[in-house]
Amino acid sequence: MKTKYIFPVAILIFMVGGFTYFFSVQASYDQNSINKPFVITYSRYRQSNPNKKFTIVKLVSSQGTSLSKLIGQDGRDLEHMAIQYDQDDWKKWSNREDYLQSTKVVRTEQIHGITAYIYRQEIGENGVIETWYAPETGPIPIKEILEKKNGDAVITEAINIEFREVSGVELMPDANLLVDFTR
Repeated sequence: MKTKYIFPVAILIFMVGGFTYFFSVQASYDQNSINKPFVITYSRYRQSNPNKKFTIVKLVSSQGTSLSKLIGQDGRDLEHMAIQYDQDDWKKWSNREDYLQSTKVVRTEQIHGITAYIYRQEIGENGVIETWYAPETGPIPIKEILEKKNGDAVITEAINIEFREVSGVELMPDANLLVDFTR
């Protein structure tokens, strides 16, 4: 085997092993404790430049697996990030009473027919972040606004929420995003 192929083959073996572990772990969770699976499509932009928008598609399976895809203005996938939420995460974020008792919740708002609880938090000298959470989406926020001290803001807001099962194929990242370090 030529030396230039060793690193890509090692990456491929690592990824196959990682995905095998990833999907075997997700299958071991009690599906009854996770909310309904869903897909949220977000728009992300800066308040100072609202014409330069990115799209984020977040797929959440009934086992708590989340895959985020960042899509550029040209429609290309730019980045994927997978997270496995456990049952405790879902229990913590799925109880409406917990939201009502939290001192960080500053108000509620209806978004796409869902009551969202807005958490407000200072982030040091940088500004304030407000995050919209709902029991239906557990630890996955519906909207987020990072207000910077300079007056600018980064806004990430759901433009569509669809409650449906997410297939394993949808949760697999696009192989075209793999970086070939041999070139």
